[in-house]
Amino acid sequence: MRACVEGRALAAVQECLAALGDASAVDTLQIPDDYPRDYPSATALHLACIGGNANVVEWLVQTCGADLAAKDGGRGGAAPLHWACLARNSLDAMRLLLDRGAAVD
Repeated sequence: MRACVEGRALAAVQECLAALGDASAVDTLQIPDDYPRDYPSATALHLACIGGNANVVEWLVQTCGADLAAKDGGRGGAAPLHWACLARNSLDAMRLLLDRGAAVD
C-alpha cells in the first residue's frame, strides 16, 4: 500500500501484491498503520489515485480488477475518482478512471 501512495514504480507495487499470492485481493488491502486512519476502508486504488500514479491505477483496474466504486469509509464515502480529483498531477489517473466507467457522483 505504501508503494501506491508514495508514487513508486509499477514494478514495486506489482511485487508487493504478488507477495500476497492473489492480485484479486487488492480491494482488501488496508492502509499502513502509520498513515492517518480517517479513511479505514481506503483501498490500494484510492492511494494510487491520491499519489497521482496513473500507471499503478491502470494496472490495479485492468489486471487486478480494483473496484472503481469502493468507498473510503470516511464521512462522505469517497470513491477513488474523488481522491484523484484532490491530488496534484493526477489528470491521467482521473481520465483513466472516467474512461473505465467510474461514476462522477
